[in-house]
Amino acid sequence: MLDELRENGRQFLKLPMKDKQRYARAANEIEGYGNDMILYENQTLDWTDRIYLLVSPEDGRKLQYWPEDPKSFR
Repeated sequence: MLDELRENGRQFLKLPMKDKQRYARAANEIEGYGNDMILYENQTLDWTDRIYLLVSPEDGRKLQYWPEDPKSFR
C-alpha cells in the first residue's frame, strides 16, 4: 500500500505545473499542492513541491485537493 501511495505521489508531481495548480492550496489552508521554501539569511536554500492531504477522519477530507490524475490517487 505504501509503495502504491508513493508511486501515485511521484506520478502527480511529474504532471505539468498547470495540472498540479488545479489542486493548489488556498492562502488560509494547509491542504493541497504547494511548495515549501527554506529561507536562511534572506536567501532560498531549498524548496520542495508537496501535496498535503488529510485522510482521517474520512468525513473531514477536502476532496477538491485530491488529484484525479493519476486515477488511482483517490
